[in-house]
Amino acid sequence: MGKGFFEVPIAVNEPVKSYAPGSSEQKELLSTYKELYNKKVEIPMYINGKEIKT
Repeated sequence: MGKGFFEVPIAVNEPVKSYAPGSSEQKELLSTYKELYNKKVEIPMYINGKEIKT
């Protein structure tokens, strides 16, 4: 058997949200989704040591 002393931390879960129609959680989720959907993200590619942008 192993020779050690182990202290496992107590698990703490995030709060469960309902996302019910008209709730503040749903409104916040949709606004964040719309913000990210309309945002352009530039992901550079490096091919043969040269930066390529699309």
